[in-house]
This record gives sequence, structure tokens and C-alpha cells, in this order.
Amino acid sequence: MSPVTVVWSMIAAACLTLAAVHLPVWWRNREARATLAFSIAAICTAAIALCELMMLKAPTPAAYVTAQRWMNLPIALLLVALAAFAHHYLDARLRWLAVTAIVLRLVSLVINFSVGESASFVHATSLRAVPLMGEQVSMAIGERNPWRVIGQIAVFLLMLYFIAASVHAWRQGRRAVAVLVGGSLTFFMMASLGRAFLVSWQGGDAPSTVSLFALGVIGVMGYALSADLLRAKQLVVELSEREREAELVADAANLYITNNRFDTITQDDAIFLVFPANPFSYGNGITISGNTGRNLSRMAIELWSPVPSPTVVAPVISNNVFSGWSSNTNADTGFGISVMAGIGALVQNNSLSGLPIGLGIELGVPNSTVQYNNVSGFGLGLAMYNTHDSQIQNNTFYGQSTAAICFSSGPTGSHNNIMVSGNTISEPQRMGIWINAPDWNGTSIIGNFITRTGGLYPADNYSSFLAINPWPNPAVSVTNNYVAQIASNPPAGFSFTGISINGSSGSNYGSHYDNNQIKSNSYFPAGVGIAVYEPGAASGATFTQNLMENLVYASNGGSSAPLSTSTNRVVNCQVIGPLFQTF
Repeated sequence: MSPVTVVWSMIAAACLTLAAVHLPVWWRNREARATLAFSIAAICTAAIALCELMMLKAPTPAAYVTAQRWMNLPIALLLVALAAFAHHYLDARLRWLAVTAIVLRLVSLVINFSVGESASFVHATSLRAVPLMGEQVSMAIGERNPWRVIGQIAVFLLMLYFIAASVHAWRQGRRAVAVLVGGSLTFFMMASLGRAFLVSWQGGDAPSTVSLFALGVIGVMGYALSADLLRAKQLVVELSEREREAELVADAANLYITNNRFDTITQDDAIFLVFPANPFSYGNGITISGNTGRNLSRMAIELWSPVPSPTVVAPVISNNVFSGWSSNTNADTGFGISVMAGIGALVQNNSLSGLPIGLGIELGVPNSTVQYNNVSGFGLGLAMYNTHDSQIQNNTFYGQSTAAICFSSGPTGSHNNIMVSGNTISEPQRMGIWINAPDWNGTSIIGNFITRTGGLYPADNYSSFLAINPWPNPAVSVTNNYVAQIASNPPAGFSFTGISINGSSGSNYGSHYDNNQIKSNSYFPAGVGIAVYEPGAASGATFTQNLMENLVYASNGGSSAPLSTSTNRVVNCQVIGPLFQTF
């Protein structure tokens, strides 16, 4: 048996095996859409390998183009599956690129079966023998189909989509995934375009090897999903161990509030748990999950105690969906989720959509995690009080009337050692991240993606926007954030600032403002990169490797003596300002 036959048969068998392993995973968990997309991609790659083997071994031109014509069907499905995988696994943006590419590929598929003998040939006249793996394989020669460029444009658009997906994943802190998965998808598209240019337009002698490149992509995708499965298995084992430990504790705990529906609640909260002082242990194992509600007049979920209640340990609030607060909602109580009792709360995968008042999530307990929530509307997307040593990560905020994330001042507790990372913040009216409290030592604001469209709100004609507005404090980090004003023609009265430096001289000594990108996408320079509001406020802080682009002021305000302002870049800014005189 020839090496080509062996290799291509093994590619098909390997892909079908991978599909057989992963399809049952999706069948048991229909939310694992990335797994379904991978399984479809593996099946399509197997079909491509078999059709491609028939092409390489074709005895006549007619047999070659027949196999090529039918191979274009699994190729089209493969590209759809890869786009779906990037959408679900990489949380890709710019989805219109993928939609446009898929539409063009479907048009090319129609041409493939209706114009000429295939999408590549109007008529194949002969075969040429070319070497591959030590033997001679077939390659068709003939009149090329002029419509083949449509399919190649589709591949180019998908390549741009995968690049955008990789960049987004990188900015979200998923750098290994961005390089491994996003990079392999991009390379596959580039290799396809390179071969198309060499063979289809330059007349080069290169046999069809789509299967080899596709196998590499399938291997990387399979590795990423398998790693996720292993991590999930480890979590299951850890959870099982915790459950066995919990069974040994006889207390008033293990409360589950799940899968309830609330409609038109006019008097009080939809779910309200109060924890008074008691002489016995209680409050462990609280889970509030899978509940939905609409037309509320007060809070959706509230955990509250009149006294500090450390006995409420690790409550879980997840996968709840609440929307449509009524018009008589009070700004002081129109909240989505309020956790003001206990320690170590986990608030994740909730979807909250409210009026431009109140709070999306109110958090007043330390050692907590708030992640993968989607908060739209409200006055503040997330308000934090006594939340030291907490993680605020990978949430999506949209359209808050004041700020997306707020460190709120309170009579007790602190905001020290908080990690705010990987959050996507779009169109808050006044501020993106607002630190309105002095006690945030050791806190890091890292890798957040903040965008604002000047002119989106009527008040933009005479108002200002601050992306990151911190209270003066030493030893904090504001790094790797992306801030952009995205309107092409913002109003003249609209003021846009990326980062503000507040406080008196030396009050930010030892803080780091590094690797941030602040830009305006307007036709003309607009806004301020970093604003120093008092003379000396930036003294002793570090500003390195920042990029300021298309702004009126790269920096402005009072003069300071920062420890370092090295390796910053200023591009198309009218005024460099006091911070960036020396790069």
C-alpha cells in the first residue's frame, strides 16, 4: 500500500475517532457548543481526507474534478464549524466577518455545483504527475473557474476573524489559548490562501494537502478541549471531596433555591435570605441557581445580615437571569444581586438587565469571586464595599448610567488586594472603573477592555467620561488595559480621558501604570490619555510601555517626577504632556 494511501486513511480514521470521543460529551451537555463544533470539524476533515485521497489517486481528469467537486462540501462545513468553535471557545468579536465569510463560502458552494466542473475548474483537460511522499500523485490541469476567487475571499475574511478572536482572547488574559488555538486557526487560513495563490493563480505544482493542515488544527482544538475536560474532572473530584466533608457536618445548612420563575414582584425581593445572630452554626452550602424573573420592583436576590455573619460561608449564586425592573423601582433598592452577608461568595454566570438606576451586583463580603456575569443597565454595574482579597474577572458590563465597576466607600472593611481583570466594559456613561475609596492597597486593575462611543448619550454634548478613575493610593497596579473612544466624530463638548491620576504630591508613590493602550478612533485627535490632576500626583509612580494614540493630549495636568516613563509610545497626539517628555 502506498504511503499516501496509508497517511490519508489514518487522517480520516483519527478524525472520526476524535469525533466519536467528543460527540457524547456534547450529547450529555448541550451547552458545550464548542465541543459540538469540534466534532463536526473532525468529521468534515475525515470526509475531506477521503475525497482528497481520491483526487491524488485519480486515473482521469473527470475522476479528479468529481472528487474535488464533492470535497468542497465538507470544506464549507469545516469552515462553518471552525467559525462556530472560535465563537464559543474564544468568545470571538467581529462576528459579522464570520457571517460574511460563511455566506460567501455558501455562494462558492452553489457555483461549485452549477458553473463548470467544480469551483476550481471550468474544464479539466489532463492530469500532471507530481511527487508527494516518495510517489507520484495526480494534479489536474485545465481552464480555471473565474468564480474561484469568491471562496478565497471567504477564507481571507475567516482569517481576519480568527486574528480578531486571538487578539480578544489575549486581552482577556487567555494567552495560551490565543496563541495555540487562535494561532493554529489563523495559520490554517494563511496556508490555504498561500496554496491557492501558488497553484490557482501562479500555476505552481503543489498537490492538494488540505487534510494535513486541517489535521493540525483538529489536533490543537482537541488538545484544548481535552485539557478543559481534565480540569473539569479535577473540579468534580474536588467538589466530591468537599461534599463528603460537608456530610460530616450536622448544621442548619445546604439550602438550594433553584429553577424558580418570578413574574411581577411588586412588594419585596424575589429571593431574600436574612441571617440574624444565632448561637449555632448555619449558612454553609447555600446555592441559588437557575432562577429567572421579570418586572421586579426591588432586588432579585438579596443575602443580608444585621450583624457580621462569617458563618455564611461560600454562598453560590449562579446561572440566574433577571430583567425588566418596573418603572416604580427605587434607585436605593432596585438591585440585581446583593450579597452583604458572609465570606467567600461565588457570583458567576448570571445575566442581569435593569433600568439606569440602582446596582447590578452589590458585593459586601471579602474573599469572593465575581466572574462571567453579564450586567446591562443600572446605575452601577458592580458596587463593592468590604471586598478585600476578591477576584472580579471576565464579566461583561454594558450601558451603566454612572460606572461599570465601583469601589464604594463604606464605614467598615477594605478593598485591599482585589484583582479586577479581563472584564469587558462597553458604553458606561460617566466612568468605566471608579475607585471611590482610599483603602485599595495591593489591588490590581489588569487586562480590562473599556470602550466608549462619544455622542451615544444626549448629555455627551457637554459631559465627560473617565475610563479608569482611581483614588490616590500607593502600591497599586493599573496595567495591560485597553481603553478606546470608538466614535469617528464625537461631539466637540465631549471630554474623554483614559486614566486619571488624583491626589496630592507623592500620594501615588510606588504604583504602576504600565502596558496600557489608550486611543481614540475618531477622524481627528480627541481626548486625554493620562490626566494628572494635581502637581506631583504622579511623582514616584511608574509609567512604562504605554501606548497613547490619536489623542489631543497624551498626558496633561500638573507636572510630576515619576520613577520611570521609559519605553512609552505616543502616536498622532497633538500634545505629549508632562509624563511622556522622555520615552
